[in-house]
Amino acid sequence: MTEWIRIELEKVCSKVGSNYQPKESSNLPYVGLEHIESEKSMLTNHGFESEIKSSKTMFKKGQILYGKLRPYLDKAVIAPFDGICSTDILVFDSNTESMNEFLIHLIHSQEFIDYAKATTNGVQHPRTSWNSLRQFDFLLPPLPEQRKIAHVLSKVQKAIEQQDKLIRTTTELKKALMQKLFTEGTRGEPQRESEIGLVPESWKVKLFSEIFKIIKTQSHSRNKLTYEKTDTKILNIHYGDIHAKFKDNIVDLELEEVLYIIDEYVDENKNNLLRDGDIVIADASEDLIDIGKCIELKNVKNKKIIGGLHTIVARDKNNLIQKGFGAYIFKNKYVSTEIRLIATGISVYGISKGNLLKMLIPIPPAQEQVEIAETMDRCNKKIFYHQKKKQTLTDLFKTLLHELMTGQRRVHDLDFDGIMKEYNTNKRC
Repeated sequence: MTEWIRIELEKVCSKVGSNYQPKESSNLPYVGLEHIESEKSMLTNHGFESEIKSSKTMFKKGQILYGKLRPYLDKAVIAPFDGICSTDILVFDSNTESMNEFLIHLIHSQEFIDYAKATTNGVQHPRTSWNSLRQFDFLLPPLPEQRKIAHVLSKVQKAIEQQDKLIRTTTELKKALMQKLFTEGTRGEPQRESEIGLVPESWKVKLFSEIFKIIKTQSHSRNKLTYEKTDTKILNIHYGDIHAKFKDNIVDLELEEVLYIIDEYVDENKNNLLRDGDIVIADASEDLIDIGKCIELKNVKNKKIIGGLHTIVARDKNNLIQKGFGAYIFKNKYVSTEIRLIATGISVYGISKGNLLKMLIPIPPAQEQVEIAETMDRCNKKIFYHQKKKQTLTDLFKTLLHELMTGQRRVHDLDFDGIMKEYNTNKRC
């Protein structure tokens, strides 16, 4: 590493960009902080000059756009075009000793992020500045090695972007399939008029109370729960996990980590223990779109598990619902609309058991339920596959970013093709 030099940022790049006042006769691309994704080096979204009024900063294609507000958000990209940006974005450009394609990765390194965070001013809106950032010192390799490092890291980032694209595409496909399957079914049969509008001829419409019985829950707040195994080993489904943690509508308890109730708060009642196929519904949400979000339990086996705070547990009482289908009953357009109509509240929305039991639910024949559930399961597995692949690539990127930027691993010693080989095969849903 004798050819690497320790140097300050201001020696290899400058703050550039001139003030710009938006004009009615012009419509340049506009980049605000809202258009820059955290941890990404490529810009995927932007607005236009016509959408803004106040003074902005001009930038050129290839320059670096760095978000100085809340630097812990790690927002920095290379501009793919000429345009204007928010004044909360600093514009950098390298000199002859360095290159922007290398510097963008330096800016995304944890060392730079930590330095930027330490230089902020303001409590509500912490901002860093060029005067502070220009003093950041780091190890700079020769230009040929900068190019190689930038090339390797950019290839991994592109692979991550590809996984992001596949996740978005499959998620959109799943939404389109749900819309079709939960209104038209799988068999293309004629539709009939029902209490809830048109449904396939063979489908039945029943009250929620005719299909399900409600199982008692225990309302334990987060401070009464833990991920550490307890003596009683009583698990608890918290509504917050339904909203934020569980990625799939089917929660497989062989695979998913679930909170335990701390022993001193346990009120064990065997009549409240949940089973395979039970549906756990979040009866509270800060936004209307997620009210009634639910999961179906799988592989409960001998585990002891109880519905938790702000949940309603529904159990099929007449074997009308096939395993794997229950999690999707609220995906029907009519049902999801009704859920929002019965929700009450202002800042936090809630649904009551009484109103839920009065709702009408369309039920396909048993075999069609299985077909719908299997189709959704295939899409879920495809999404999970790409999410896992993206996470592996992200971990690889972070490791390479740290090691290559600090010289712990030299790019000419890296078997990059070997590392990437296992990530090059894409499967179809």
